[in-house]
This record gives sequence, C-alpha cells and structure tokens, in this order.
Amino acid sequence: MEYPTPLQSVNNNDDLQTTDNSIVMTPSTQQKIDFIATPTVLYINNDYDLRNISDLEGFLHSIETQNISQDIVTTESEERPVTPIEPLTKKRKIDPNLWKDRKNKTLKNSGKSYESVRTKKQNVEKSIGPPCNCKLKCYEKIQQNMRSKIFQNFWAIGDHERQWDFINHHVKKENVKKITVERKNNRTQTLTYQLFDDTNSMIKVCKTMFSSTLSITQQVVYTAIDKLGDDNYLKDYRGTHKNRPRRMSEETEKSIIDHINLFERVESHYTRKDSQKQYLCETLNVSKMHRLYLEWIDANHQYNQTCKATKRQYEIIFNTKFNLSFHKPKKDLCEICSIYQTSDDVRKEQLKTDYEKHLKEKQMVRQLKEQEKEKFCTGDSVVACFDLEKVLNIPQSEVGIFHYKRKYPVYNFTIYNILEKKGYC
Repeated sequence: MEYPTPLQSVNNNDDLQTTDNSIVMTPSTQQKIDFIATPTVLYINNDYDLRNISDLEGFLHSIETQNISQDIVTTESEERPVTPIEPLTKKRKIDPNLWKDRKNKTLKNSGKSYESVRTKKQNVEKSIGPPCNCKLKCYEKIQQNMRSKIFQNFWAIGDHERQWDFINHHVKKENVKKITVERKNNRTQTLTYQLFDDTNSMIKVCKTMFSSTLSITQQVVYTAIDKLGDDNYLKDYRGTHKNRPRRMSEETEKSIIDHINLFERVESHYTRKDSQKQYLCETLNVSKMHRLYLEWIDANHQYNQTCKATKRQYEIIFNTKFNLSFHKPKKDLCEICSIYQTSDDVRKEQLKTDYEKHLKEKQMVRQLKEQEKEKFCTGDSVVACFDLEKVLNIPQSEVGIFHYKRKYPVYNFTIYNILEKKGYC
C-alpha cells in the first residue's frame, strides 16, 4: 500500500457567505496580532554579602519591594521582543508547577507544612528550637529575638542551593588543635559554627545552638559542606539524571505530528467561521489513528523503527499539539439557543431579553406554518419549507488510504412539501 508523504500544514480557513440567491465561498483574511511586551528584569546588586545578616535581609527585601520600572532602560530605537501567541489546543498544556509534588517541594524549602504525596503523612511546619546550655553560654551572646530573625531569613530564602550557601558561609572547617594519644578516630579537621548577634558581629556558637536556631539536622550541615566543590560552586544535581526510558524522543514526537497532518480536515456546519477548532472525519478516532500510524511508520522508511509511539504518547500529542475533534453528524442546533444554553448565569442574564424574543419569533413562525397548512390544504397550492442539509463529506470508505485523501463537503439544498410529505434534494 502506498502512503502519502508528510505534508506541510495548510491554513485553509474558508468562510461561507450567503446572499439572497447564491452561496459564495470567500477566503478569510488571517489577522496577525502582535503583542509588544516589556520584559520583567530583576537587577540584583552584587555588593550583597549573604554572610552578613543585615545584607541578607536587604537582599530578600530588595526582591519583594524593588521598583522594576526604575531599573529598566528603554529607548525608542530598542527592539522590543514580540511575545508569540500560542495556538489553541484540544486540552491545556501540562504545567509542572501545579503538580502537588512540586508544590510540596516549594513548601518544604520554605519550612512550611505540607502533606506527603506517597505516604499522606502531614509534615509539620519548621519552628525554632530551644537554646543550648553549653559552656560557651551561647544563649547569653545571641538573644531570642535575633535567633528568630535568623531563623525567618534562612527559611525565607526558599531555595535549597542558597540555603547550602548560607550554611557554608557560617560553618568553617578548621584543623584539630589538639591530638591526643588515645583518640577514638583519625579526624584531623573539625567544624566551627558562627552566627550574628545584635551588633551584627560574627559570634562563635556551639553545634546545638546553630542547628536549633536554623531548625535543621546535623546531616544537613554535612551535606552542605560536602556539596561545596573546589571551585566554591554549589549545585543541586538531584533528579538530573538522564535515565528516563519513558521520555518521548524528538523523533517520535515529529513522526506523530507528521502523521496527524496527513489527515484532511472536514468542515463543521454552524459557527465554523468563528471557531478555531478543526474536525476530522467521523469514521476516525484516536485508537484507529494510532493503528494507521503503526502501519504508516512500517511502510515509511524515513523514521527509525525504534521510535514508534505508544497509544498514550500518540494521544498526548493529539491533545496538546492540535485543536482537533471528530466531526459527528447530528441534528443541527440553533446558534442563538446553543449560545444561551452553554452560557453561565451572568451571561444568561445579559442574553435573556434577546433569547425570549427569539422564542416568541419561533412560536410565531410555527403558528404561521400551521395556518398556511390549513389554508391551502385543498386546491393546487403548495406549502413547502427548505433548508441546507448537514454537511456531507465524500468519499467515505474504511480503507486506510482514504483517510489521507481530501474530503469534499457537499451541500444539499432540500425542499420539503409539507402537504404531500415529500422531500426533494
């Protein structure tokens, strides 16, 4: 079986215009809408020192209250970027930021309470721990209000890497000062912890005081120290592996798009002028299209046979890359009634007057038709009504190759003799 080659997408939005005695097909003009958007630019002063508690507060405060408009310099000759308009699709695109695990990650990094997706366990919000009672007397050097400020600023960062950076600026590695003969390990280095006091001076504190103030475990400190490389660059590589066997390759996605573009679109009947949705033949569905796709890719040697898409992958591309639906022949509905029935309560209240007027006109026309039937039920007169039938797309066939051929819309002008109960096309 010979299959057609992938076609370029063609924009064939023809509008059907009716006059008193004829039907004229005129190509619709495509309106191009350009958005001129001013980019949002955030300038951060490099003079901030995250090791200083006051500078850290200033850094966080600048992000919240910085006047963006004062930092953006625009000139008349500067070319502003044009924001492209994304085409409508059958279903909305996936937004990972709305996933519950992504939201939980943000809440966890900010020290907020969240519920685990897997275990349904409720993780409580972070709270500052009690002060220590060590020989350094850290509780006298750093007051409780200063500890609360440090705690709030640390969790307000909300980023794991920057929190590691904060820990590394307050925890230092030092050589062991005294090595005893009877030691239990071969450790040559130790960690010293520091926090700022009310006078913004760096004060040495004990391990308990440091962990309790930030409400973190000691393992978090060890991880932050280990993550710091020789280049003093911190990067969180968790989840960045490339071992994702179910990820759709670009070649697979391209093959699906090319195959869907092979199917000719058919026209709907009402409101086709204002709708951006396109329709496929009523004999098709996603399952049948996927079966045709498997046959097509076997016969088409342009693509690697290993890039065959599963039905799930085919359906994802169909719903997120196209605004397609399947044309189902059914009784045509009045446009005014359809708009009113599908509107919300506020919109219905606005359309109520026109809708009631439309219903009265419908009743009046029906009464007029009945009067005409009774008036001319005897004699040589004819009482008839006429209308266009639903759009018929031909040719129709279940053979696979026919699905890729262009369908011709047929418009039947039908006259129905009410008295004789006979229809003529």
